[in-house]
Amino acid sequence: MDPHLGGPMQAQLYDDFDPGTDDAWQRPDLMAQRLSVTVRTVRSMVSRGELERLEAGGRVYVRRPPGGASEGERIREDGSTGSGWKEADNEGADPHLPALVERLQTTLIEVTREHAATVAELHSQVRAEAAEASRIRVEAAESRLLAEVATRDAEQAAAHLEVTRAELATERQLRRAAELYAITPWWRRRQRAELRAELVAVAGLLP
Repeated sequence: MDPHLGGPMQAQLYDDFDPGTDDAWQRPDLMAQRLSVTVRTVRSMVSRGELERLEAGGRVYVRRPPGGASEGERIREDGSTGSGWKEADNEGADPHLPALVERLQTTLIEVTREHAATVAELHSQVRAEAAEASRIRVEAAESRLLAEVATRDAEQAAAHLEVTRAELATERQLRRAAELYAITPWWRRRQRAELRAELVAVAGLLP
């Protein structure tokens, strides 16, 4: 028999017992208040061996194992032990709940990892597409610049060609006027004067 107990009559006193230590026997609801958990959590702690369970006088008491001696065994009034709760005390409890919670946590971790991998892949694709779009924009800007330069060069070449043609025409006119002036006799003063005036006018057109 547990040294803390003195029989059925003494066990009745645990209803009003204010525990001062963690290894004192107390009702599950008082233990739940002490630990700031629910009664169902207290029952789960008993199932996991974190708390000891006592049946005395038709009532149930729990406590922390002194020195960690118990693995969830319940101590009866006559000193015998056994595991588990009475059907009335275990109402609503699911023995498979811890395993289910563990599986759900594992599934959640796997889903989180898959989600993180998917997000990382999407970010990688976005960065690659952004880099490709930037490259295309740069190439398009370079093409436009080259086209503008080529157009300007062509316009400048065309203008230079027109100037060159005009200068050639002026030089030909000046040469013709000089040749005519040279072969015109001196007594043809009027014709020589006209040719001289033409030479002066044409020469003024040259750069």
